[in-house]
Amino acid sequence: MTERKNNGKHRTWEVFAPGRINLIGEHIDYQGGWVLPGAISLGQWIKATEIDGPGIHLKSPLGTWTYTSAAQLCASNPQDKPSAFFKGIWSSFQKRHPLSSVGLEIEISGNLPLGAGLSTSASLSAGLGQILHQVHNSPLSEEDLIQIAYETERAFVGTQCGHMDPYAVVKSKANHLLLLNNSDLSTQHIPCDLGPYQLVLFHTKVTHELSHSPYNERRAAVERAWDILKPWGPKDAVVAALPYLPLEVLEQHRSKLSPADYPLARFTLDEQLRVENAVNAIKAKDYVALGALMNQSHQGLSELYQVSCPELDTMVHWSQNQPGVLGARMMGGGFGGCTLNLIHQDQLADWTLDALETYRQAYDITGAVYRVDLSDGICAGQGGFMQC
Repeated sequence: MTERKNNGKHRTWEVFAPGRINLIGEHIDYQGGWVLPGAISLGQWIKATEIDGPGIHLKSPLGTWTYTSAAQLCASNPQDKPSAFFKGIWSSFQKRHPLSSVGLEIEISGNLPLGAGLSTSASLSAGLGQILHQVHNSPLSEEDLIQIAYETERAFVGTQCGHMDPYAVVKSKANHLLLLNNSDLSTQHIPCDLGPYQLVLFHTKVTHELSHSPYNERRAAVERAWDILKPWGPKDAVVAALPYLPLEVLEQHRSKLSPADYPLARFTLDEQLRVENAVNAIKAKDYVALGALMNQSHQGLSELYQVSCPELDTMVHWSQNQPGVLGARMMGGGFGGCTLNLIHQDQLADWTLDALETYRQAYDITGAVYRVDLSDGICAGQGGFMQC
């Protein structure tokens, strides 16, 4: 984050807000489970310039939005998803610190592809929250910034997400993954040395809108399952959640769940165990085991949780059978977006060309390939939250 004078008159602030991957632990963040995300080098640049008057003007590749003041923005009736985000960010910030009358012209750009499942929304929310923090010289903490992004997504946009995305965007560390316990929100930075292997994203260009998709239906289903199974679950407040239920308890009471809800509960328990095993595999540099866990995760997401789609399944199954590939899975909320692949560096060039051609022939869509470089979160790279 930088602040400087513009032509010696108006202040200007800039921040880079990264996107994120999630190596494993899909759809269990909002259930209180373990997840293993990390910020990436793709992201969004947000530049704010002080202007005369109290107006707020925002410009992005999606359009332009103009408000007469911050107060008018907070009182507005959003007509589209971006304006819902803006209202949420400004309103959530205002709950924690008074908004001033300073006028701002804000430009949003970057290289984070929309609809790829790389957390464009948390990147935008945290990035704009950081801009407001700097403009107002506020005492907000990293946790406040995370909560602004979290509240914006849930209360203003309508996606019943968990804490994983804003935590990854804000708290990640370069060359590490962030092990996040969503029951108590404790974190550990896990060094991620994959040796000769590289994480690579394949973007199907099939987009999803999570607030209008079966994403929220899945959440409701696992909450129903936990309500039924809770009497037999762990009593500790930190682990009193479905992902920590012993598998034998689930199987013993399987008949109490509907045929539609049981597979989702089973996936939840399996995926929680895969996160623990993935951390152990990374620490042991057992790349084969890590790839196998990724493969198992995709099978569960596709067959049990049922959040995949034909395009994702096609590219995952193709990749899993290519030379030098140890593992592949869909990533993100599902119903489109990216696959995440663990590929030997010597095979990466051939894999990239073949993946693009295979997908083009199958769906007549030009996909995109992105190398994953684990990066610092929005603040960690420049000396901490207050200095970034």
